[in-house]
Amino acid sequence: MSMTLRVQLGLTKSAICIIVTASWFNLTLIGGRMVDETLKRLLDAEAKAEQIVKRAEEERQAIIEQAKHDARLAEQLHAERMAELHASFLAQAEQRAQQTITALQQHHDEQAQALRISTQRNEQQALAEAVALLTGTNRA
Repeated sequence: MSMTLRVQLGLTKSAICIIVTASWFNLTLIGGRMVDETLKRLLDAEAKAEQIVKRAEEERQAIIEQAKHDARLAEQLHAERMAELHASFLAQAEQRAQQTITALQQHHDEQAQALRISTQRNEQQALAEAVALLTGTNRA
């Protein structure tokens, strides 16, 4: 869009130069009242052209400001979305960590229970063998 504005502004300035030049030649060729009317039309055309250029510049500035505003808004939304994603990933990681801790705790409890059972069995067998050794009875 700014390229279009530049082209329009360039054409407007060129058109003004052409009008001024053509009017100057008309001034030298035409005398009296027609010169005044031509000069008046030229000045009116120049004023209109300046207004067009001014409006185009204002529109250009408004477009730039809107684009800056939109960019800031997009950056803010992106930052907020990134924060949400980060929080979501942290929550998922904490949940998986808690599941892993629970599974490891359950595995540890099962291993501890198996070791207690094995210890009790081995303790009973060791006591029985110790009693057998002390009493001299062989359980063969």
